[in-house]
Amino acid sequence: MKLVRVVDFDRIQPLHVILVCLVAVTVAGSCLLTSGPHARMEGSRDWQEESPLRAIVHVLNLNYTQTTAQGIEIKAMVFGIGASLAAIALGVGLLLRPTAGDEVSPDDTTVEASRAEAPSARVARRQMGPLTAAQLLMVAYVIWSFLSANPKWSGAPDLALGGSVLLAVGVVWALALGRGLNRPTATAGAGLLL
Repeated sequence: MKLVRVVDFDRIQPLHVILVCLVAVTVAGSCLLTSGPHARMEGSRDWQEESPLRAIVHVLNLNYTQTTAQGIEIKAMVFGIGASLAAIALGVGLLLRPTAGDEVSPDDTTVEASRAEAPSARVARRQMGPLTAAQLLMVAYVIWSFLSANPKWSGAPDLALGGSVLLAVGVVWALALGRGLNRPTATAGAGLLL
């Protein structure tokens, strides 16, 4: 008779909390911050000094200290920082994760399973989950994008390389969240996105 340990994969770990907080900060920064110049349109009036909206606009525009040409460059920077921090957090979380034998908790449930119910190890090894398959296809697409930035294939290789880098940042973000969140924290992260 074989004993199977049932582990609660929906248990929230510290890595999950860190990633959900990163999602909240990254989404808030990407949606709310701007870096535009203090511009006046013809016929418009400035905010009154005591207006709370004036203070909010100044805070969200970083008090007009970091102005850029289009005013939206801060959004890409916040997203890039969030993606890199999520990748770092996932890497540290995977390095600090206990080994397979050490992660067993006394709170875990054990059940008895017969040999007939379990699939053979050879069949189980050949199968790939849909999440892993989708993530491998994303990585393959990024590699293809970088390869297509070749001057022989692209009329503007610098622009193609920049587009590939932007695509890679998004894939790093998706991989970090896809591998780092479990079901309850992914639901919380999706709620934050909405």
